[in-house]
Amino acid sequence: MLKFYLAVVVFFSVTWLIEFIYGAKKKRNTYNGNEFFSNLALGLTSTLTSVCVTLLSVPLYLWLYKNFSIESLKGTSLFHIVFAVIAYDFLYYWNHRWHHTVTFLWLGHSVHHSGQSFNYSTSLRLGIIASLTSWVLFMPLAMLGVSIEAYLGIYAIQLVYQHLIHTQHIPKLGWLEHFFYTPSHHRVHHACNKEYLDKNHGCFFIVFDKLFNTFAEEKTSIPTRYGTTHQVSNHTPSLINVFELKRLFRYLTHPKMSATKAIHAFFNSPDYESTHSEQPFNPRKMQDYSNSLDFMSVAFFLLGLVGAIYIAVTFIENVQELDLTCVVLFLLLAIGLIDLVSSHLNKKTHTGWLAIATTALIFVTLALQCQSYLSNLASFYYYTLMTCNLLYLHNKQYKYSKA
Repeated sequence: MLKFYLAVVVFFSVTWLIEFIYGAKKKRNTYNGNEFFSNLALGLTSTLTSVCVTLLSVPLYLWLYKNFSIESLKGTSLFHIVFAVIAYDFLYYWNHRWHHTVTFLWLGHSVHHSGQSFNYSTSLRLGIIASLTSWVLFMPLAMLGVSIEAYLGIYAIQLVYQHLIHTQHIPKLGWLEHFFYTPSHHRVHHACNKEYLDKNHGCFFIVFDKLFNTFAEEKTSIPTRYGTTHQVSNHTPSLINVFELKRLFRYLTHPKMSATKAIHAFFNSPDYESTHSEQPFNPRKMQDYSNSLDFMSVAFFLLGLVGAIYIAVTFIENVQELDLTCVVLFLLLAIGLIDLVSSHLNKKTHTGWLAIATTALIFVTLALQCQSYLSNLASFYYYTLMTCNLLYLHNKQYKYSKA
């Protein structure tokens, strides 16, 4: 598993570099420095969560395959491979569509759409909550006779394919646009223009979108705006992950809220604020969250990211040996460090409470005497944290914000 993730990181990094150089040459840069780094941070936190989910989803998949699969559909012939790909694409379509049209699923998937730029790094912009919900609908593949090897193989191909369609530099692809899911289709999907909302949910093919009336063609007459209708205005992973949850909470706790409206908001469209004649509060206005980066901010982030990657690698290598307490502590340590360094990508930083919380977490980890390598990891984390803060204190451009 670790080698697979490392290979993905190398592949992604090469595509980022190529896209950035190409954009610079064409004088059409599609990268926002702050958002690029927050995408890296979000990708790492969602990957750690996905590793934990895999410990549950793979055994469940194997159990369903063994006890409930259709024998006549099992096999490795070309027919079975084509069938598996089409079945995967069909389930992906509905899984993706429901994550856009059902509020409690949108809470996690909104993270992926919250970026205001669109490039290869956007494919890493994934939410922790989405990692907990996006795998469930693929379990029927096991009952359809698709082996775990075929399922994981298609999933790996999907990661690469979906990554490659996150770009503004590849134009429409002629006749391929009629059958396959292309970068043009995905640009429409990521747009927050009214004409493009909740369109183009496919994976490999665009056929199901056309069949179920969720297709929209990219038009040069419509200037594409990326992001969500309620835009995130910061780069801290945890705050991005809970942004939609906070919006829903504000709506549900309004004094005039009724049980009917609350149920409707949770299980129906994420556009719950405009589904009633009387809106409980005005939607958040769109904000520009770009911010100039200096050397110290970047150095601070990269140093913290190195520490988080070290924790992540240790976690992935030993996750099967950890008890539940240690798994939770691992995740909190990594996410805490990533949050701390990512908060300085914002115009306003709030790191005081992060420093206190994560330092306390280290002492809790040591007190519980988890596996020795976890205790060593906590110590490493502590010194990394202190080093990052010393570097930050020398950055005269910002003032240290108290919680």
